Amino acid sequence: MTEAILSISVDVNSAPLSAGRMVVEALAELGCPATWVSADPASSPTIAAARQLNLQHEAALLAPAEWFTAAEGRNQFVPQLLRQKLLAQQQGLTISTIASSVAAPRSALDLLAKHGISAIRMNDNSMTATAHRPGATPGLRNLRFGLWQLQIDNRLPSDGWSNMFAGRRIRRAIDRATVVGGVLHLAIDLDALSRDRSLRRLTQLHRTLTHANQRRDEGTLIVTTIAGTIARQSAPRAGRGAQSILRAA
Repeated sequence: MTEAILSISVDVNSAPLSAGRMVVEALAELGCPATWVSADPASSPTIAAARQLNLQHEAALLAPAEWFTAAEGRNQFVPQLLRQKLLAQQQGLTISTIASSVAAPRSALDLLAKHGISAIRMNDNSMTATAHRPGATPGLRNLRFGLWQLQIDNRLPSDGWSNMFAGRRIRRAIDRATVVGGVLHLAIDLDALSRDRSLRRLTQLHRTLTHANQRRDEGTLIVTTIAGTIARQSAPRAGRGAQSILRAA
């Protein structure tokens, strides 16, 4: 049976390092790698803290909305992308994933792929227009040129009153995915976690990660990064049932 795949990303934003360390430790305790999203990955102390642990964490770039909305031309974002990739490379980071609140126009896809981007994580429900194949995962699309687009299925903490039941809802979604071999993405908002002085939201996150870890130990779930998800989706179909390549030693 094909395992389900759960990828995890962490939005660093302006959250204090103390909040980042709490999530780093929660992920490390259960051996869960994650994609850490920042507007400046090379200088993020939270990403640096995550990298100290041998969990094959991934760094991703938060792309400004104007990259894909500027009227000057389709390649105006390229110098900024290359600069961020160079700065990251100097710190030993490889950037192959970007996060965006604006769907990339089809005219920009070849440029993104040309410069080493293989995944776009959408920050909302806006997706680049593509033909959707029957049977494909709704939140994961193979665009063009080896470029994939991933939609956030679940957030922790969630917005508003629904946050009370968010952990339970995500755990049920994980269980449903293990039945059909589905693909899910969980985004963690460090800013929101840092504002919760009661630590209730951190406890909710820990319960969700523990549940995912249990399913992983049962052999029904792979917990990985966005890059890990894309690598598995791009691999020959016969190899997708193997155990997670990002499992902690």
